[in-house]
Amino acid sequence: MKIAIIQNIIDIVRGKKLFNKPTIPFLVFWVGTKCTLKCKLCCNLIPYIAQESSNSDEILKDLEFICKNVHIQTLQIQGGEPFTHPNADKIIDFVGNLKNIDKVEIATNGTLQLKQNVIDALKKNPHITVRVSDYDCAKNLQDKIIKQLEENNINFYAYKFMYGNNTWFSTGGVNETREENDEKVKKTYDICDEKGCVTYYNGKILTCGKIPAIKLLYNCEQHESYDEVDVRQIRLAYSKPFFDNKDFKLRKSIKLFYKNYHKFKEQCRYCKITGEKHPAAQQLTQNELKEILCQKQ
Repeated sequence: MKIAIIQNIIDIVRGKKLFNKPTIPFLVFWVGTKCTLKCKLCCNLIPYIAQESSNSDEILKDLEFICKNVHIQTLQIQGGEPFTHPNADKIIDFVGNLKNIDKVEIATNGTLQLKQNVIDALKKNPHITVRVSDYDCAKNLQDKIIKQLEENNINFYAYKFMYGNNTWFSTGGVNETREENDEKVKKTYDICDEKGCVTYYNGKILTCGKIPAIKLLYNCEQHESYDEVDVRQIRLAYSKPFFDNKDFKLRKSIKLFYKNYHKFKEQCRYCKITGEKHPAAQQLTQNELKEILCQKQ
């Protein structure tokens, strides 16, 4: 009895009782921003920011730390295009062995042939599913990757995107002005379909995948401390031998993040949602992209 009481006290002190593992229903895990397409209405504004692959060692350490302290119902690996990452096979193997994740899928635009090491990694992790976005602009390329997946008995499915008819809704362009009216911003946030896509990017958990680009393009940082969770900063800064402060801190921060999830973020002031639907993955020409990037400099 005394041992049980002592253990219970230790658990409370360590945060296991007061700060038990929260749940993230759907976590988008970015492995970089490099993409093979240049979509006009990319909801994450990927074409307009630097195209690069994240450091695989760092992002996987972050994810391992998250999984130690959080239950993830669905983890979706994204890029840009995730199969552009030079260590895609390593990422697949690592994620495939993590605990506390119910479902893992990789979202690809289907424009790249899979390298043999990536195929081998997917075959070793049959519980990971590949989601091929069924874009009209990439049909011929998608047929090739689908053939690869079928020939190697890799789980996959074709995704017609959001409404089942290969259409997107626009969340605004790359040259939006800041909305000052709080009620209008709140209305935009309330109707946004993207806010269910909690996103990890470069060490931080954010409300959606558009926030990294808005931060860069508009020099717009978070407004409140609970608007994001700095996973990497917690992982590296909080460590004590007995009292595992970094676990305590991460769980507390994620719970605070979700407690305030209904509140719009400062970056939402640059989103414009009209409800109009557009054909998915319409491509920018090189001249269009060059002109827009010149305007942003």
